Amino acid sequence: MSTLTDRRFLVFCAISAFIGVPAAVWQFPNDGIMMLIVPIVILTILMFADGYATSA
Repeated sequence: MSTLTDRRFLVFCAISAFIGVPAAVWQFPNDGIMMLIVPIVILTILMFADGYATSA
């Protein structure tokens, strides 16, 4: 956890958890699988955007 990439990934995981879990509970209150998928989708979007921004 000393490299910048590891820290950036940890921050992306934290962002997706803090935004994705409440959003999933709000959107899909009784659907457990969607509560898992929404934070994963947010993490995927963050990782794609970061890769696109750093490669350009």
